[in-house]
Amino acid sequence: MSASTKAQAEALEQAAEWYAILQNDTVTAKQQTQWQKWLLSDSLNQEAWKKIEYIDQQFSGVPAGSGLYALNAPDRSRRNILFGLTGLATLSVMSWRLIETQNLGEKLTTHIGKIFSTPLPDGGQIWLNTDTTILIDYQKNYRKITLVKGEVLIRTASDSRPFHVNTRFGSVSPVGTRFAIRQEENASYVAVTEGKVKISLSTTGVTELLNNGQLVRFSDTRILSRGSVSENTISWHQGVLVADNIALSDFLDQLARYRRGYLRYDQSISHLRVIGSFPLNDTDHILQALENTLPVKITSVTPWWVTVSAR
Repeated sequence: MSASTKAQAEALEQAAEWYAILQNDTVTAKQQTQWQKWLLSDSLNQEAWKKIEYIDQQFSGVPAGSGLYALNAPDRSRRNILFGLTGLATLSVMSWRLIETQNLGEKLTTHIGKIFSTPLPDGGQIWLNTDTTILIDYQKNYRKITLVKGEVLIRTASDSRPFHVNTRFGSVSPVGTRFAIRQEENASYVAVTEGKVKISLSTTGVTELLNNGQLVRFSDTRILSRGSVSENTISWHQGVLVADNIALSDFLDQLARYRRGYLRYDQSISHLRVIGSFPLNDTDHILQALENTLPVKITSVTPWWVTVSAR
């Protein structure tokens, strides 16, 4: 192996290790900073990261953990596994859907930037937003979904069994409804778009009934804030990010959830307002549209490190 080939292989192995670290729920701010420094330290690292991104895109429909398990496999080198994974990309979309359906009774996961919809065993429907993981447990006497991370939209079906959606901070019991739930770092929120839901806080046991059009954010002890469902609350399930005269800072915070890496912005542009509907299948195009219509400049250090500043 030549020196250049060996350096490329080492960079790819390091990229695989960083991928595994960044995908972990316990990743720290220090690790994220270390990854940034590694990425910018060498062009070989950036090329290796592009390959990891490519592989990840090919596995965007694979059930939770499949690609990540391969990257973490202890009995084979990551280098051999990474090159072996590319052969699996030739499987058809139908094959991916079959695997996902077989996994329905246990866990479903979406990657960053991906949105997935599937029927529930009782005839209902669930949509998973970007970077979401859920556990589905349907038994003879109950129906339960656990939102591990991310956000879901659920349309319930008529069924005599009780139905609960558990989050880190409490549970939600729908009553013939359609509603969205997001799990955040320090709270959960529920938005009701049809029917009613009952919230039960996990620590205090406090309950509250929400009607159509209501939105609340809660911790395990209390309701933190209340609001009304807006047009952009669940537009994501149609692959669209709707901005109804919102602050640019809020818009970029939402957009960042659909992109890998870091999307930074200067506080000096936070006051600018955004109006429009933006397809989420190309977030780079959204950033370009912002640059074309607002007094801002988009700077891309790498495809995964983007800064928005005043122009």
